[in-house]
Amino acid sequence: MSHAIKEKNWTEFFWSARCEEFAKIINSLESNEVHDYGCGNAALKRYLKNKKYIGYDLYRAPHIDVVVDLNEGIPKLKGPPKYRIASCQGVLEAITDLPKFFKELYVNFNYVIFSYISAERSQWTRIYGLENCPLLTFTKLEKIVAENFGGNIPREVKSIYSEDLQHIEQKIYIVSNPLL
Repeated sequence: MSHAIKEKNWTEFFWSARCEEFAKIINSLESNEVHDYGCGNAALKRYLKNKKYIGYDLYRAPHIDVVVDLNEGIPKLKGPPKYRIASCQGVLEAITDLPKFFKELYVNFNYVIFSYISAERSQWTRIYGLENCPLLTFTKLEKIVAENFGGNIPREVKSIYSEDLQHIEQKIYIVSNPLL
């Protein structure tokens, strides 16, 4: 499932390609509510069909619905999680306690779609000041998710690969709540 590219603007490529893939996955699932953690410019919202969209980010902006520091925890949502999806695009790399974060997602969502750039991204973390965040291999991340999301193992959906920035690979995963 790998897609190799040569791209001058790797950040824009990752955001655009990733956003389109997330939307394809989300639109194929039975859900009516999408919570986009680390939503940035809320680009995902443009691709969604018949879904209520709630955007979360660290800083206030016109397109942000909820301002939250995800390292402090996510807001507990009311009602059953059966028809809710969490989207975590490019945000896990900045979470300092991933087990806690996935435990919180588990009680709030039926599905979580997330992306991750593995431990081989040391230059990337220095560029964005994320040296204090855990650097994980894909295998270690998958284990953390399974241990903290009801035992369900995340399924890799897509791999996006860039040759221009030290051969960085980004994977997109989905995990579903086994209780729902």
